[in-house]
Amino acid sequence: MLGLLFWFILMVLNQWSYIMIDAMQKQRVQDELNELVERKDKLAVFLTKDKPSDIDVERWVLLHRQLHIMVKYVEVLEQRLALM
Repeated sequence: MLGLLFWFILMVLNQWSYIMIDAMQKQRVQDELNELVERKDKLAVFLTKDKPSDIDVERWVLLHRQLHIMVKYVEVLEQRLALM
C-alpha cells in the first residue's frame, strides 16, 4: 500500500514539475515579447522623425530593416505564445 501511495505521489510531483516548466517557458517568451515590443515601439518612434545628421543613409536604411524584422519577430513570439 505504501508503495502505491509513494508511486502516486511521484506521479503527481512529476506532472506538477511539467506544468511548472511549461509555465516558466511561457513566462520567458512573454517577457521576451514585452521587451521586444518596447524596443520596437521606441525604434518606430525614432524612425518617424527626420534622419539625424550623424547617421548616414546606409545606417538609416538598416534601422528601417531592423524595425521590419522586429515586427516579424513579434509575430513569431505571439504565435508561439498562442500555441502554449
